[in-house]
Amino acid sequence: MADEVSELAAKPLRYFPHDADASGDPKCKRLIRRYGVAGYGRLWLLCEALASEQGHGIPLKTDNDAENLAAIIDSESASDAAEFVSFLEEVGLVSCLDGVLRSRRMDENAEAFGRRRVAGRKGGSSKAKARL
Repeated sequence: MADEVSELAAKPLRYFPHDADASGDPKCKRLIRRYGVAGYGRLWLLCEALASEQGHGIPLKTDNDAENLAAIIDSESASDAAEFVSFLEEVGLVSCLDGVLRSRRMDENAEAFGRRRVAGRKGGSSKAKARL
């Protein structure tokens, strides 16, 4: 079942939770102090992109990847985007391991959706068997 959950968790998410008080999180407060609400908006653009990706990671291995990220977050340049992501890493909002940008929170959301998707597949199976 764990493999099935992981497989379904990797699928792009159509939506994900956005806490109503997210801007009050200490990490987000630091982001807003440094980059203003525009930086906060960039974070959510990034979250939307992560949610939409298969596996919920964005590659950051090549110059082209950096340019793509800059376009995603509406950044002036790849170097500006790299500086922004570096700050997000510093405060703990994202991580970049093995050249893939990830969000622990997005991975947790995806895992929860994967479990729900598995449960949904099994939802009526016992009731259907009982009717036979």
